[in-house]
Amino acid sequence: MLAKRALSPPRRHLKVGRIELNSDARRAHVQDRELPLTPREFDLLNVFLLNEGTVLSRDRILAAAWGARFVGEPKTVDVHVAWLRPKLEASGVRITTLRGIGYRLDELERARPRVLFVCVENAGRSQIAAAFLKRMSDGSVDVESAGTRPAKRVHSEVIDVMREVGIDLSNERPKVLSAEMAMAATRVVTMGCEAEECPVFASPVEDWGIRNPAGLPAPAVREIRDEIESRVRVLLSELNP
Repeated sequence: MLAKRALSPPRRHLKVGRIELNSDARRAHVQDRELPLTPREFDLLNVFLLNEGTVLSRDRILAAAWGARFVGEPKTVDVHVAWLRPKLEASGVRITTLRGIGYRLDELERARPRVLFVCVENAGRSQIAAAFLKRMSDGSVDVESAGTRPAKRVHSEVIDVMREVGIDLSNERPKVLSAEMAMAATRVVTMGCEAEECPVFASPVEDWGIRNPAGLPAPAVREIRDEIESRVRVLLSELNP
C-alpha cells in the first residue's frame, strides 16, 4: 500500500481558486465578498485549502481542524462539510465526497483528469497504457498504474517492445493498488481483470479485456502494445475533447 501523504503545515495566507484565506484574521473572501463562516467552518476550510488535491479521511480532517478541542465522532465532519459547501459557490473550488474514504478539495480551474490503469500484476498491460498516456497527454492528464497482486518487476518482453517505440520501462516498478489511488481517480481502466481480482471503484470504469503479454513471443506482444496505444489515443480524445 502507498504511504499516506503527510498533512501540509499551517500557513497564514492561502489562495486557492478564488478563495483568499487569512488565518491570523480568521477570515476568508471570494474576490471582494467575505464568506460567512462559523469558527468550525473556517477551521475546516483551512484544512481543505492547505491540502488541496489530497484525499483526507474524516479522522485526519477532525484531528487537523479541531484536534483535542473537539469532542465528537468522525461523521460530524459530514455535517460541517454539508454546511460549508453552499458557501463555496463561485469560489473556484469543489469538495468531492469519496464514499467510504473521506473528502478531497480540488481547484476547478486547475483540475486535470486522473486516470488509473489496473491489471493484476502491473507488469505489462497497465504499464504500457500508462506510459503511452503520459507521453501523449504531455502533462495534461495525471496518470497512475497499479496491480491487485503486483509482480516483482515489469515483464522483460514488455520492456523490449516498448523500447522499440522510444519508451523505457526498465526503471518502472509494479505497485499495489490502494484505496486512496482508486478513490482519487476520475477514470479507471482495467485490463481484463477477473471480477474477484478488481475491487469496486467509485469512478467510471471500463475494461479493455486485453490479454496478458507475459510469456508471449515478441510479435504477439507488439500486437498488444499497438492495440493499447490505439485505445489510449481514443481515451485521450475523450478526456480532452
